[in-house]
Amino acid sequence: MPLQKPNPNNSEPTTRETAKTIQGVLAKTTTMVAALPGTNEKSPKSPTPYLSPMIASNTSGLSTTDFEVLRCLFSDAMLHTLSSSKELIAIEGSIESTTLKEDSLYFLKERPKQIPNGFSLRSFNYLCNPDGSIRWVFPQSNSQPVFLAFYFAGDFKTKVKCRVLRLLYALNLQSFFLKKEFFLLTSEPLNLEREYQLEEQDYAFFTGTKGPNRKALLHFQSNKGKHFVKIPISLRSQKLVTAEKAAYKRIGKLILNKITISNVQESREQHLHMIETGVFGTGSEAQLTEKHIKGILEIQSQTSTERDFSHFQKKNTSDLLFLAKNSEDASIRSLASSCSMLGSLIDSQRKVQTYLAHGDFTAWNCKTNDEQLYLYDLELTDELPVYYDLIHFTLQSEILLGNKGFDKIQQALRACRKSIEQEEGISLSGEKWNEHLQHYLFTNTAFNLPIFNQQVSNNGELHEQAYWLMKNWEMLINQSMPVPKASNHRANFVRHFFKDISNLDYAILKGEIEIPFELKEHSDIDLVVPRSNLQKIIKIAEQGTHVNTVKQVDK
Repeated sequence: MPLQKPNPNNSEPTTRETAKTIQGVLAKTTTMVAALPGTNEKSPKSPTPYLSPMIASNTSGLSTTDFEVLRCLFSDAMLHTLSSSKELIAIEGSIESTTLKEDSLYFLKERPKQIPNGFSLRSFNYLCNPDGSIRWVFPQSNSQPVFLAFYFAGDFKTKVKCRVLRLLYALNLQSFFLKKEFFLLTSEPLNLEREYQLEEQDYAFFTGTKGPNRKALLHFQSNKGKHFVKIPISLRSQKLVTAEKAAYKRIGKLILNKITISNVQESREQHLHMIETGVFGTGSEAQLTEKHIKGILEIQSQTSTERDFSHFQKKNTSDLLFLAKNSEDASIRSLASSCSMLGSLIDSQRKVQTYLAHGDFTAWNCKTNDEQLYLYDLELTDELPVYYDLIHFTLQSEILLGNKGFDKIQQALRACRKSIEQEEGISLSGEKWNEHLQHYLFTNTAFNLPIFNQQVSNNGELHEQAYWLMKNWEMLINQSMPVPKASNHRANFVRHFFKDISNLDYAILKGEIEIPFELKEHSDIDLVVPRSNLQKIIKIAEQGTHVNTVKQVDK
């Protein structure tokens, strides 16, 4: 089969482009009316999620979001839509006093004393995230802890937890730690159980990561292998699943010796049904290894192409500038400002080698076995700068698996560079490696910030780990920033000045200036600022590099 290289003119959007478009639109529509940063006004939150009549009687004791996710899983619904094969109704109190309809599905917090004629009872346990939201759901009848298929055991502590859980199941003692439960009363088999023949099998759901692109994952086993079914639970995530199917087909056309991907099965149009065979990778390694590097470099060698850096600037600059000024979150504003500054300092005509990247290559999105690298979760596959995946793996492991500190991150990046040099038989100069870091930092940060901003707009806050990521991305961006020529100290001051005042109110007079960092060296800068911010801005100016005197003239 001939090798297939990415087609720059291909009109079909990649999964990453689909997500970027969705998040970009959401970020702007939800924050466009926000008060300027630095004011005392609170920008309006996103509207309360639409509560479907299908769940209008939510007395389940669960949050509205968790209850609607269960509706999506068990009644074939989509979030915030009326489309559903059944109603999901929470019953509070005795079912004897409730008139039951055969075409409805009933949720109970407690096991009923008696099951009505014509109905059957399905019992489930669930485990929660640290914030109390539902993470895993599985039948109480499971004989094995199959939900552990979703759990990344990358260190000694998590591996011990997994062994303890498996031992408890082997001794039939799981009920001692599985305390959270609910029950479903139904007049016929549950749709997903019937469709995937799960009535007599162990299975589990991962309910997905919060956000507009949320997807659930169903896992079960058969004589064919391990099955994973990605289930979109919103119309937006449906587009991502459709695009991910295309990514599997695209990678499947390559002739790869170091990489294996799941077999995609024919299933319901909305679902992505994948099967891992018995030889699929069994190891999950938190650190970058030779297997990871060889696998990614194999794809890179077969799909390599070239673009000007302007391609990435055009896709991302406007979103970054918008977030630098309008995000409710100070960390997002600061990072967006730094990232847009980095993008403006890189020559738009710089040639950037790209390849068909995984897009979210992490220790928990791959496995290893013998000499093979096994990839899954391809929803962010896209044409990205070379070494993107290897840098991403390194940073995600160092930051998210323990937040190890900036010195450890730098050490890990140096090890990543050395491993690439050894594998490819090349020598990457410090300048060239810094360019690769710049390409990664700009594209990765520009992609993720709109997603983070949308979560802030919806929920008012981000998970702690998001702040770990942003803090370290910004430190790396500032470290990798091109150094302006000594003759251009004023331009350097302008760039840093606008970054430092990004969380304050101001307006630029005299013409439309979209990117303050690109002001000509001898341009006048006329700002209108609230009097309450004047001393803050003067102090920022005084702290600027090569600034000797700041004068305040009252007129």
